[in-house]
Amino acid sequence: MRRAALHLLPVLAVWAVVSTVLAAATTRVVDWFVMTDELLYERLAFSVARTGSPIPALRGEHIPAGNDLYPLLLSIVAGHDYVPYFLHRAHALTPS
Repeated sequence: MRRAALHLLPVLAVWAVVSTVLAAATTRVVDWFVMTDELLYERLAFSVARTGSPIPALRGEHIPAGNDLYPLLLSIVAGHDYVPYFLHRAHALTPS
């Protein structure tokens, strides 16, 4: 078991370095293009953050987004802040 963990160490180190580089690059985004799916996930994340419910909703109704886990993840950084602050933190959290 210990030997298997030692073999994973280089993989985890590469993952950590690549994640840090991508997070640093995506936090420098200064322009925002309107993309409907990103706006939907943003609204759903704010819904989860504000209501505390793990089921996101828009205007009080559950929206079958197909991916309810992503708004739940984004709600960690959503809080009650303004959208530009949220976008900066969301890009750092999910650098893709």
